[in-house]
Amino acid sequence: MISKLRKFINYDSRFFRMFSFLSPDAWTLLNLVASISSAYNYFMGNFILGGLFLLLSGFFDFIDGGVAKYQKTVTKFGAIWDATIDRLSEGLVFLSLARWFFVANFAFIFSYLVSYIRAKDDRVKTGITERGERVLFLTLVSLVNFVETGLYILTIGSIITVFMRLQEAKKLNS
Repeated sequence: MISKLRKFINYDSRFFRMFSFLSPDAWTLLNLVASISSAYNYFMGNFILGGLFLLLSGFFDFIDGGVAKYQKTVTKFGAIWDATIDRLSEGLVFLSLARWFFVANFAFIFSYLVSYIRAKDDRVKTGITERGERVLFLTLVSLVNFVETGLYILTIGSIITVFMRLQEAKKLNS
C-alpha cells in the first residue's frame, strides 16, 4: 500500500539532494545499524526505544533508494544489497521479539514469505503488509505498548498477503 505512493515521489527533489552527502550503500548500512539497535532494545524489553529505532531504520531504507535514484546510481547489485539488508534487519527484529512473544516467530515466517514471493516474481505487488507497512505498524504498536497484539495482527495480515500474492502469481504465470 505504501509502495503505491512511490509514483508520487519526485526523486529529483531537494529532499533527496539533502541526503546525497552519503552514498546509497552508506544509508543502507545506517539502516542495518538502526535495525541492530532496534533489535537490541526489543530483546532487552525496551519496546518504545525498539520501535523508535525501527522507525529510524525504515526512514534510512526509504532514503537509500531515493538517493540512488537522485544520484542516478541505481544498480541491480544495489537492489540486491538493499533487499539483503532489509531481510537481515527484519529477521533480527522478529527474533529479538520472539524472546518475549512466541507469535513473533510466525510474524517472521510469513513476513519472509511476503518478500520471497515478490523476489521470485517482481510483478507480484498485491497485499496489505509490505515492508513499509510492517515497519510502521510495528513501530506504532511498540510506542503504545501493544506489541503482542500487534504481532498477531501483523501475522494475520502477512498470511493474507501471502495468499493474495500467490493468487496473483498464479494468474500472472498461468
